[in-house]
Amino acid sequence: MDALLDALDDSDGFLRYKVVVAIEKLHREHPYLAFSRRSLEALVLKESSRYYDYLTLRYSLVRVDTLASRSLLVRALDDKLERTLDRIYLLLALIYPWRDVVTARYTIEHSGGRARSSAIEYLDNLLGGAVRKCVMPIIDDSSMEEKVRHAHAALGSRSRDLEGTLARLVRDDDQVVGAAAVHFVAQRQEAWRPSGTTPRDFWTNPLTAVDLAERIRGIPLFDFVSVDELFRFAAAGQQVRHEPERELYHEGVLPDDVHFLLDGSVQVSGRNVESYQLEAPAALAFEEILQGSPLGVTIRAVDRGICLVLGRGEVLTMLSDNIALAQGLFRMLLDTPRAQQWRTVCEPPER
Repeated sequence: MDALLDALDDSDGFLRYKVVVAIEKLHREHPYLAFSRRSLEALVLKESSRYYDYLTLRYSLVRVDTLASRSLLVRALDDKLERTLDRIYLLLALIYPWRDVVTARYTIEHSGGRARSSAIEYLDNLLGGAVRKCVMPIIDDSSMEEKVRHAHAALGSRSRDLEGTLARLVRDDDQVVGAAAVHFVAQRQEAWRPSGTTPRDFWTNPLTAVDLAERIRGIPLFDFVSVDELFRFAAAGQQVRHEPERELYHEGVLPDDVHFLLDGSVQVSGRNVESYQLEAPAALAFEEILQGSPLGVTIRAVDRGICLVLGRGEVLTMLSDNIALAQGLFRMLLDTPRAQQWRTVCEPPER
């Protein structure tokens, strides 16, 4: 317990989350293990300040640039906000009766109307002092504008313009957020590039990790995956470039790897399949890798293309280690035409 408490203020947010989870588990199994309530309250205040900081940055970004909401950068900021709120709730469950905190959180996140209002009111009465003052504006039903105004007041800061917001994000301590911010700036510069100038040549130069993350997030498999995991996935694969007409997979052959098509298109054909083209982004031979079965089609590159290639073992290991990736897998499989014949809709029972 002492070792975990020493790591609670680490700069790595993911490590802080794991530490809080471990402390919570120890606390439930061994209630006699003591920790300082005051130190945990101080951490709640720190996490609340982090939440307010990222909230104001995200708000400044999407308020000025309406297209930013679909960017990798905003997705990374949403991840930060979600994880920070999660850490706040976990810390509250250590300070206050954990069953009450867990029940209130579940109701707030999964209910509406009177039940949600009652849960918010319960936490408002349960929390005390500075903790209540910092946490309640995060979880109450006030508008986004009100939350941002409170955040600026709590931080003693002012609203930023787009340039100031991006300058702050580029220098962020989180390398993923900083890289996503640099990528966002580069995308804006390309969008404003005068006609006739040459864009970046992704064919001759390797894609950076942030470029790979940006492209693979368009595949339904990665719908629920955090941006941190997108970077991890991008780092695990090998970039492969294909010339036109190159055969990627042959019908009847057991595939050894998955090609995530990031740029270009492929032709899919087979003895029992009507030929069609598939555009990037797409996952090729993914179902066959999962099933351990040979391909029923032949896949050839139509034009120059870029793929991120992962071996069968790497893909299966990542799926087994990541619930969000497994959720994305089911989403991707349900979106295939074949899924229509076995998709089942379960109606909730009447009350």
